Amino acid sequence: MEQTKNIIDKIDTIQSDNEVPIILSNYEPTTDEVSRLNINSNNLYNDISSLEPYTIIQEEYLDLIKENHLNVFGADIIFSSKKWDFSNLKNDFNKYKLHSFNFNVKGEPLTDFYETFLKLFVLNAILEDSSLRRYLINDFYFIKVFFVYLQSKNVYLLENCTELTVNDFLTLQRAITAETTIVKYQTTILKMFNFYSILTNKEINQNVINVLTKRNKNSLKITQKNGLIKLLPNSFMKNLTKLLYDDIINTDFNNLNNIELKNYRKEILIFILTQTGIRPEEVLTVPYDCIVKDDLNNIDVYFMKYNITKSIYGTGVEETQTVANEKVVKIIFKLRDNYKGTYLGDKISYGQLRDFFYQYCEENCSKLENISDLPIDSFMAKPLRKEINGKGKYINIPRLKQFRVYFDSELKRRGFNDFSRAKLLGHHDEKMFDYYGRDVTTLEEDINFSQIMIKDFINDSSLKILGPKGNIYTKRIRKFLDKLDKKKIQGAYNIEELSQELMNEMPIRTKLGGCCIKPYSNAECNKNDNTDEYLCSYGLCENQCHFFYNCMYYYDKFHEMIDAYNHNSNAGYEKFASKELYKIQQMLKGKLIPELEELNRMIEINGVETIKNNYPDVVEIIDNYSKIKGEIDLWMNKTVKN
Repeated sequence: MEQTKNIIDKIDTIQSDNEVPIILSNYEPTTDEVSRLNINSNNLYNDISSLEPYTIIQEEYLDLIKENHLNVFGADIIFSSKKWDFSNLKNDFNKYKLHSFNFNVKGEPLTDFYETFLKLFVLNAILEDSSLRRYLINDFYFIKVFFVYLQSKNVYLLENCTELTVNDFLTLQRAITAETTIVKYQTTILKMFNFYSILTNKEINQNVINVLTKRNKNSLKITQKNGLIKLLPNSFMKNLTKLLYDDIINTDFNNLNNIELKNYRKEILIFILTQTGIRPEEVLTVPYDCIVKDDLNNIDVYFMKYNITKSIYGTGVEETQTVANEKVVKIIFKLRDNYKGTYLGDKISYGQLRDFFYQYCEENCSKLENISDLPIDSFMAKPLRKEINGKGKYINIPRLKQFRVYFDSELKRRGFNDFSRAKLLGHHDEKMFDYYGRDVTTLEEDINFSQIMIKDFINDSSLKILGPKGNIYTKRIRKFLDKLDKKKIQGAYNIEELSQELMNEMPIRTKLGGCCIKPYSNAECNKNDNTDEYLCSYGLCENQCHFFYNCMYYYDKFHEMIDAYNHNSNAGYEKFASKELYKIQQMLKGKLIPELEELNRMIEINGVETIKNNYPDVVEIIDNYSKIKGEIDLWMNKTVKN
């Protein structure tokens, strides 16, 4: 019950200078108050109070119901009230977000049982998080909808809720909402049942748990694919960034009136979004004095400060920074010479920035080359139908959040690992790692890789492919080459022909640390499929292949993963440290250890010098083999201390 202890600690003590504890009024409720709270009728209060002896959490929450008047992080809350208002937590960064919980429902009101439990659920989440976070607003809505449905089916106690009732509710929701939302319903309702079990000591029906954990995988895949933020065309991004930058740099801000300068500030904010990948709403929070200069090996490096607001509730925000390239620094310095303020987005709302950008795309469509006969799917905003040169055309417009996907995908293409990209994107949750990254390898890169691979197989008869299907693909490629007239295998032109022929038979895609080989031509995975992308990202897909000469890549990755482990371990995040250790050991077992074993085999067959000459990437591994082997043994035997 460590989680319970943490909640009680937050009630009784102040954890930091910025944290206000929950304050309980020191009085017993009068008879009138007890009557008004209905705590003497058949409801949750009596349900819990009949459980003597209470657990700590049960005793504390019984007290909360009785006290009625609460002060939660500065918000005065009346427990029995139909509305809880946390508007005191609003600030310049989150003022447009919902900060209240309305327990009223249209038609039949929630019973005392459901209303009391829902209030305790909300209160528990706020105390547990030490703030009001976005997910709770959604959880509150999902549970409220579920409770209204239960009442409509005359189910007035959660222990009377069966798997059929839950399944019927989910079926009803499927008719009106996406499968991804159904998963959110399932997750939230299961969370709710778990909390109910803690409060009342009542076990959850296993059949109900089964319904709430079962996923409609096919529908979910389709919905997730359709819901992905799409990657913008490279040509559009080049045109847009060039047009914005040239316009900003070549304009004399001294001759602008306030309205014109405000529009150029909007252009600057949009350019910053294209170059940094920060969230669209958060570009408005970039401070006026945002550029930080650092020295790295006698080279000037610049960073841009901004404020993270997503999932941040309370009177404060989280200040962070990301890398600022030369162009970003230049336009910000230019603006600062002509504008004084608190933030670059002073008096600019997100809606104003979005509308300005849509208009900008329309007015500059000929320069941006975003005109087409039919709408282009990779642009996610509603296209504009317009007559251009006497013909009906579509002007394709992206959403601002698509810049974040493009930025992350570009980092991914350049070889940045998940941990580094997450830091630049302001992600804290491991589930968000690689969320925005899209595979942007080109056909040319795949062809070049296949040509190199064929040359390696021709020149080295002992070369093998590693991975779950490595032996199968090695035999198939050997068989493919043996079938061909050996005279054909001469010169670059024939290698190109061979590689194209091989890719027609077995599609090959280059990936960092190896490649992906599919068993036949129409077996290409959907690159936008979340499941395939997850398996791909974590090296779990059976079609992923690698070679012994990739060992340096995985050795470097090994140390990046160690950094991630140490970061979580030193911060006291043992749960996340345990996950990182698991990933390290899986990577070692699946990649680095087999590669080193294969390297030894290749050395036995060909000799050390031959391997060093033919595969220079492994020289450092060979020279430091004993040290590397010792590191691997150490981490394979490591466990996380509880």
